[in-house]
Amino acid sequence: MHTSHFLQTSTLRIGAGSNWTSTPCSPLSVSLLRMGGVSEGDDVLARWSDGLLYLGNVKRVDGVKQCCLVRFEDNSEFWVLRKDIHSFAAGVEEVCCICDAPPLKEPLINCLKCHHGYHPECHTPTIEPEADSDSWICRQCVFAVATKRGGALKRGRFARLMQFMKLRIPYQLSSLDWDPQHLTNQQQCYCYCAGPGEWNLKMLQCGSCGQWFHEACTQCLLKPLLYGDRFYQFQCSVCTKGPETVQRLPMTWVDLAHLVLYHLSLCCKRKYFDFDHEILSFTNENWDSLLLGALSDTPRQDRCHNLLNALNSHKDRFVSGKEIKKKKCLFGLQVRAPPPLTSDSSPLVTDPPISSGGAGSGAGMGVGGGGGDGTVVRSWAGGGEAVRILARRVTPDGKVQYLVEWDNVGLY
Repeated sequence: MHTSHFLQTSTLRIGAGSNWTSTPCSPLSVSLLRMGGVSEGDDVLARWSDGLLYLGNVKRVDGVKQCCLVRFEDNSEFWVLRKDIHSFAAGVEEVCCICDAPPLKEPLINCLKCHHGYHPECHTPTIEPEADSDSWICRQCVFAVATKRGGALKRGRFARLMQFMKLRIPYQLSSLDWDPQHLTNQQQCYCYCAGPGEWNLKMLQCGSCGQWFHEACTQCLLKPLLYGDRFYQFQCSVCTKGPETVQRLPMTWVDLAHLVLYHLSLCCKRKYFDFDHEILSFTNENWDSLLLGALSDTPRQDRCHNLLNALNSHKDRFVSGKEIKKKKCLFGLQVRAPPPLTSDSSPLVTDPPISSGGAGSGAGMGVGGGGGDGTVVRSWAGGGEAVRILARRVTPDGKVQYLVEWDNVGLY
């Protein structure tokens, strides 16, 4: 049985996420901030940095900062930006949930699922005149159903609806304020869903527009992403004006060793890992999912030598346990950062250190998150149990919590 809990650390996360609970969102557009009234006591869906929606109940509303205090199913409470909350209407609405105006020349179109009403021009994309008002489903509800860990639905009605919705984004890309490395923006607005995100936690950057997209919202991936894996050439549906395109970039053994260590460090919240029991074991278990191109034909018996040689010959990236009076079979990253791309000239971007703390009492459920992400990590020190990081969020006092899932209940 899989169990999920939130692990907490006292370290502030780097980038836009470090002040998201106190900084109001810039007015990108009316559609991002006003999506129907939300009141205390309402059950809502809140979108996290993984692109998925989680069920919660509104405890407080801050109209000035455009955010709500939401209590989730594990009884934890977090401030969530208004743009990242999707509510449900009690009945057929008589005003547009985007602009709060009554019907104009034409009646409002109400979503079959959430019952919110829309002016055809207020919804993204515009609702076509021939749309069936009795079966029409809004953008938010389409994404709630279609987004999945490992990649969104590729077949069926909701997959087709999602592909159509993704031809346009509900915000002005030119209005976003980016950091110099174009990794985070002040508005915390990413992807087709306009939700929050962490560029190093399973997101792809479009090579044309530069925006970052959640794994859960993309429909082009053959295999789930690893944390920090940027070895893809990706173009979003907005830029292609059709289906997304993705191509795996070549990797070296050094890149592979770096990527595996970075992924393990995020999943297990440790720096050092045993080569045979964890690094090599993880690589072999996920070999087909890594999509290694020219390296994929390497016989199993040769992988050990190639990985070990990469770890021992690149002191600028890796540190051996013997260098710090630990076992020589242990390896870690010199700096906890994703592997750089060959063409990447930007400065090294690092993550804050992680240490496990208390665990929540339950799990927030992702509406669109059925199924695992496919990249199982087995902790040698933890008895071989599988663990995954599902999402990350920040408490009002600045502490970071990770939603993790493991096979057998137990922290390590």
